[in-house]
Formats: sequence, structure tokens, C-alpha cells
Amino acid sequence: MGTLTTIYNPKGGTGKTTLSYSLCLDLGYYYSTNDTINSSVVLNNYDLVLDTITNKDLKDKNIVFDGGGFIDKKIINILKISNKIIIPIETDLTSLSTFEQVIEELLEINPNIIVVINKVDNKNDLKDTITYLKSKGIENADIYQIRKTRLFKRVLSDSIGVNELLKDNKLNQYLYNKVYSEYTKLLEII
Repeated sequence: MGTLTTIYNPKGGTGKTTLSYSLCLDLGYYYSTNDTINSSVVLNNYDLVLDTITNKDLKDKNIVFDGGGFIDKKIINILKISNKIIIPIETDLTSLSTFEQVIEELLEINPNIIVVINKVDNKNDLKDTITYLKSKGIENADIYQIRKTRLFKRVLSDSIGVNELLKDNKLNQYLYNKVYSEYTKLLEII
């Protein structure tokens, strides 16, 4: 049985494509998107790309859908049938404001929400963001953090998954130990 995980946030720059590509590389999942312009690095370098997702694909393939920072008919249908929706957000006011605008609608479409507080570089901002999410009734959703790091930029530039980047490189294992621990928690639930 296949699975469909959608990475979605209408705000640009939250790390949707980077996270989508990382998950695909590390899990061996297929990649699909409605945003071919901002996903060109992935589309040009990854072999397991689906231009469209068919009912047969949903039955026998594991897919990550990278939902571009806009709403179209395709994304609404994808959100409805997704096994999980991962919403990457940042700790800044603009990201949280956008999140607040869409979360209620997303929960009505599909309650299987995972929030990833992405690019975290300040513990106080992280605490404030978690408090904010709880105040908006998101305490029942799974909430994960991924600290700000260059590791995911390397995934995009080298087209190599996080696991592969760290596998035999002791220096990388040391440098990225904490973020890898955070990322691994996310991999385990997908």
C-alpha cells in the first residue's frame, strides 16, 4: 500500500522543497510537485519524479508531494487524500501569520497534520512558537523542530540525502549530530 505525504505551506521560503527532496532521497520515495519553477533542482536531478499522481500510484508508491506556495485545484485534491500533511513554518511573525490563516481550513480538509518548526536558530523563539501553536489549538498535532543548518542546502546542491551525507563522514556526523537527531524523528513517523 502506498502513502502520500504532502509538504505544504502557502508561504514561500519555509523549506518545503528542501524538506521534500531530503525525505525522498532518504526514504526512496517518489517526488511530485505543482511548482515546477521553484523545484527545478529536484526535477533535474532526481530519478523518481511523477508528473501526475494516478490512482495506481497511490496504491503502490510512496510519494512526497511538494506543494508550491500557492493554491490550485491540484493541491486541494492532494491535501484531501494525503496520509499526512507536513506544514513547515518558521519562527518569524510572517510565517506564523500565514500559518494561522490556513490551519483551520487544512484541519477541515484533513486532520493528519504535522507541524515542522523549521530553520530554528533561537531557543526562545522556539518556545514562543510552540506556545503560540498551542494557543491556536494545535497541541494535538505532532510538532517537530529542525534547527537552522547548512546540511539541507548540501542536500539540494549535492543531490545526496542526509543519511548518505553523514554515513561515513565523522566530521559531518559531529557537526550535524543535533539536527540529524531532529530530522530522524521526522523520518520515523513518515
